[in-house]
Amino acid sequence: MVTNATAYYVRGEYESVQADNPPIVASITKIPQYPIHEPDSDQINILNFLKEKQKEGVNVTKGDLINFSEYQGLSYINKDVSQKAEYRLLDVHVIEPLGQQGYITVNREGREKIIKITEKGENMLRAFRYMIDTVPEASDAS
Repeated sequence: MVTNATAYYVRGEYESVQADNPPIVASITKIPQYPIHEPDSDQINILNFLKEKQKEGVNVTKGDLINFSEYQGLSYINKDVSQKAEYRLLDVHVIEPLGQQGYITVNREGREKIIKITEKGENMLRAFRYMIDTVPEASDAS
């Protein structure tokens, strides 16, 4: 539905199926469409980076996300601003939206905030990975 494709549910007729033949189409139902909005590719890149680092057992901080964003040339980052402003851009464009939707968690450990991808975030990444398939792997940025 993100790509505006029409979705159908096809029910097969299995009672008259022969050994090597597929089932016969018994009915086709058009599935009602509801809006699903494609996420921002920057956010998918960040989720991918978090997942890769989590697999490696590495804690990711906001500073790590800013460095990754600059390395990848993500659109939200602006190199012409102060370091403090970069953190605010990260919060507004990445941390807050992903956190509100339950795709990441942010936990304070000592003086740092550690960001982790959630199961819901991994599902989102799996669904929209096609958006970043041409981008180098997240583990290359560290």
